[in-house]
Order: sequence, then C-alpha cells, then structure tokens
Amino acid sequence: MHRPFLRHTALALLLACGLARAAERPAFGVIADIQYGDKEGSVSRDYRGSLERLDRCVDTLNGQRLAFVIQLGDLIDGYPTNRPASEADLDRALGRLSRLKAPIRHVVGNHCLNAGAHALTRKLGLERFFYTFTEPAAPGWRFVVLDGNDAGYGVISEAQLAWFGETLARAQQAGERVLCFCHFPLLKTAAEHHRMAKPEAVLALLDAHPCVAGWFAGHEHTGGYARQRHVHHLTLRGLVEAPGSTAFARFELADDRILETGFGNEPSRELFLGGAAAPRTRRLSFENGRVWPDDRSVHINAHGGGLLHHDGAYYWYGEHKIAGKAGNVAHVGVQVYRSHDLYNWTNEGVALAVSEDPASDIAKTCVLERPKVLHNAQTGKFVMWFHLELKGQGYRAARSGVAVADRPAGPFTFLRSLRPNAGVWPRNVTAEQQALTPADLDRLKGLTFSGGPNEETPKHNLLARDFAGGQMARDMTLFQDDDGKAYHIYSSEENSTLHIALLSDDYLSHAGPYVRVFENRWHEAPALCKRGGRYYLLASGCTGWAPNAARAAVAPSIWGPWTELGNPCVGVNPLNRLGPEKTFGAQSTFILPVAGRPDAAIALFDLWRPDNAIDGRYVWLPLRFTDEGFTVVWRDTWDLGVFDAPQP
Repeated sequence: MHRPFLRHTALALLLACGLARAAERPAFGVIADIQYGDKEGSVSRDYRGSLERLDRCVDTLNGQRLAFVIQLGDLIDGYPTNRPASEADLDRALGRLSRLKAPIRHVVGNHCLNAGAHALTRKLGLERFFYTFTEPAAPGWRFVVLDGNDAGYGVISEAQLAWFGETLARAQQAGERVLCFCHFPLLKTAAEHHRMAKPEAVLALLDAHPCVAGWFAGHEHTGGYARQRHVHHLTLRGLVEAPGSTAFARFELADDRILETGFGNEPSRELFLGGAAAPRTRRLSFENGRVWPDDRSVHINAHGGGLLHHDGAYYWYGEHKIAGKAGNVAHVGVQVYRSHDLYNWTNEGVALAVSEDPASDIAKTCVLERPKVLHNAQTGKFVMWFHLELKGQGYRAARSGVAVADRPAGPFTFLRSLRPNAGVWPRNVTAEQQALTPADLDRLKGLTFSGGPNEETPKHNLLARDFAGGQMARDMTLFQDDDGKAYHIYSSEENSTLHIALLSDDYLSHAGPYVRVFENRWHEAPALCKRGGRYYLLASGCTGWAPNAARAAVAPSIWGPWTELGNPCVGVNPLNRLGPEKTFGAQSTFILPVAGRPDAAIALFDLWRPDNAIDGRYVWLPLRFTDEGFTVVWRDTWDLGVFDAPQP
C-alpha cells in the first residue's frame, strides 16, 4: 500500500516542529513526465493511469503552501502521426492540472511536440518555450526554463544559448540565485541513459556562473542526482513509470540548502548550497538500483556485504571491486563504511587488505566474497568470516577465511583459512552417509561436479568424501543469536546442501555441532534473522551470476526442522523490468535488524554486474513478517518510516 504523504520520519518531524519557520520559506512543486496517453502501456509504463496518479499528485500539492508548480515536459506521450489525438490527450492532462491552487509553469518535452508547436503555445499559455520568471514569495531567486529541442532533439540553439548566458549574467550581477528547468538532463551521473544530445555549451555556462544552484530535469524516467561544482543536477522520476504509486516532489528554499520532499517513488534529499566547500548532499531515503554515493561522492564499493551495529553506528563490510571483469577477483580486499542513519555512509577505508605475498591464502587476485563481521562481547574482538577461493584455483578450494580486529573499522588481521568441521559428522548424519569405503573415496576424488542443480550430484556421498579434510564452504553468512552464540551458514557439498554450524565461544573456529539442511536443493546467498522465537532464512538458487527466484524458509530452532515457504518477493523493478521470478534482478546477501525498531528488518540484495564488477548496485527492501513467514515487496524509493505504518 503506497501512501501519498511524507514518507520519511525525520522530515515529518522537522515539518511538525518547525511549521511556523518553514511556512516562511518559499516552496514549489515539481512533476516530471506525466506522459498521459489514452492508449495501452506496459507493466511499468502506464499511460492511461497517469491521470489518476496526477489527480493524487494535485490533491497532495494543494495541501502545501507553494509559490508555483512546474511540470518538466512530456506532459503527454502523443502520437507522431495523429496530432488531433495528441491535442485531445493534452486537453485532458491540462484539465487535471487546472485544479492546482498554485500557479502552473510548463516545460516542453520532446513528446509534447506531437501536439504541434502552435497548439502548445496556445494551450500552455506560452509565447515561446524558453523564458524566465521570479516569484514574490521567493525573493532573491530567479527561475529559468529552457527549451531542449529548439535546434533538434536534445539540442539548444545558439540564439537560446546566448539568451541563457545573458540571463545568467544579469542574475549574477543582481545577486540572485538561479534554478534552471529543462526537460533534458545534462550529466550521465544524473541520468544514465537519456540526456541532452549536446550539453557541453550549457555546462560551460553553468560552470561560469556561480549563481546557478540547480538544474532540474525529467526525460530519464528512473531519475538521478549528481552535484558538479556548485550545481545540483536533479532528474525527477517519471510519473508515467509509477504504477501503483506516484512520483513528484516539493522543494523548499532555505538560505543554505534546498530541501526536497519526495512523494511516492521520488526520493527525499537535503541539497546544500555553495561550491565544493558546501556540505555534501544528505539522503533522506533509500534509492534502489541507483548509484549510491558515499561521503566522497563515490559509489559505495561493498558488494556481497554484511552489516554490524555497534555503539550507535552501523558498519557495512563488503567486497571491494575494480572495473571490468577483473573485478570479479580480489585486488583490494574488504571495504568498510560507517553510518548513523543507513542512508548516508562514510568511507572508513580497507578493513582487510589482500596480501602481496603470492604464498598467502588471501594473495591478491584470490576470490574473497561475502564478508560478515560479528562483535564478540566476551573477548571484545571483531571477528570477520568470508568465503575464500585460493588464487588461480577457480572455485575448487571452497574455503572459509577468518580475520580479527580490535576496532569495527579494522584493520583486520587475517588468521587462517580452512574447510569447516574436518573429522566431524553433522548432528543429523545417517549411518549410510558415514559408510564410505576407500575404493568409493578414490572414485569420488576423480569426479567433478556442477555447482548448480543437476541429477549427478545427489548420487554421490559428498559429505563423507570431505569428512577428513573438512566440508566445502562457499556462499556464507554469520548469525548471532540472542544468547550470544554465533553460527556460520554456508553452501556445501558442491552447493547442493546448506550447512549450519555453531562457532566457538570466541567466534574464531567451529565448535563441532552442525546440521545439513535443504539436502540437494542448491541454496546459496543465505541470510538469516530471528523474530518471536522463530528463525527465518532468505536465500537464492544456484545459477552463477544470473538472477533466479528467491527462497524463504522458517524453523522453530536454528537446527531445524526447516520448512520452505517459497518465493517471498512481490513487485517489479522498473529499472530492468524483472520481478519475483528473478528477484528483481538481484541476489540476497544479508538481513539487517534495524536498531531500536522491534520487528523491523531490511533485506539486502546485490545487483551483480560481472562485466563491470565495480558498477554492481544495491537493493535494500523492508522485510515484512506475516503469520506464515515474510514478504519482500519492491519499493523504488522508501525510508524507515514504513516500519511506523501498519502493515497492509
């Protein structure tokens, strides 16, 4: 259930506590890519439904004190060969916008042109498609609207550029701050796929005029943000791509910042004003599948990660990747980030570095995956476990690495790697599994097995094969129970079966007891949490880098019996059009209990990009418990306030 109200608790509190002061600040509303059309759409692009979403948008904005509302172009989708139909759609969309209490301003987009320039100037009340205006409610601010199509698709003419330069020069001389509105984004970092065709001259003008505070655009329906020098580049999410939700924003102008309140799929942010010395932009919500910048404005590099909450701060540990396919092996090690709100992260550096010594188990270009860290209250140490494959051996080693540190950010000291539970049988071993002749063992040593589902693996006693040297351990996680006991959960027996093993009291080795679960079901990417005395598992199938359907399970004890619950995922990722059958294109890595919020947990996923490993993205979604198990519903943008709302 999506609510057209303020989504994030922090901002709601700010508005509630400072209502009188905030009411004095000028504010305006922004809507992008309504793209209404009386025609069929797709799963994510709902042309007809845009009117209903626009109605909700208007109702919400009418409850705000606004100097104006601006729509950023592509008000309609249009019909290239049917101008009358395009005009009819334009009339319907404008009819809905006419209910706004605040004045409406218009930007013309490329799809709008299907209605014809004459109809647009007449119906939008414009003499031309680029213009400037001021508002009495916003003294000291100038607003500039650009036409991104007057010299061709995504191209601004020389005449308009000259006008723009003169306008900025006058604003600079008058001491005005400037916000620019155009249908087209300028930067790839603010819009990955769809931008202005020739942005260089426009960017040069922005760079030359410190009075410019922001460039607001649409066109790229998935949205985006970047700051270049003194200019905030915002790409608003498209209303047409928000089925079941909405997407628009309110911007409040303060002396030192612009406060964005996003609604529906549009995120919320604080945009600080000034040059390079200004504070960095502060996020107020999660934005799934997008670049997630750290305090240095660099995409967070912590893949396959796990989180630790300690002394009021969160620490995010993950695989440090480099660009290209080479990034699929370890060139740096484990990176760590620190946060107090989960939205904004400070880079704390390399927690565990790979070794330059080629004889080391963690030699550079080994495979070092899925690091997880626990704090041991008895020893005071921070203990890291990770999946390790020795340099140059592919995935044949199937080992676990252990490292320890005195501080949560490290540096961690590598202790050793091992195969777990050598010479130990699981609690639920059978007599048949313990019976393996020397001849059988020799035969097994000569066989190779697939890491994914197949008919051959179940025919062989892999548990007994690895009894003496230790069990295989690939994808893994750690879990710390209420009593302080810790468990190592890992894919074993050629990925066919999951093992759950108790760690020693100091968390540095295995204590002996372990169980085999989900025999011959090929689980990997395990993540575990506990609620109400029951244990919950989130995992994936084994299909390499390719996404597959997520799996869920529940048990009354960590030792089992475990009951599979099926796929907990609901919804579609609009960035790749993938739904539950592919886990939104992602794979699980961790379940984070949110500190101070009982029953609040976040399911963490990775969107792997093996062709360019460093560009892997993150998906964090609220995990909502049900009587039977839990669900993970796609949300494009959300904040911790969802845990304050009753479950639908």
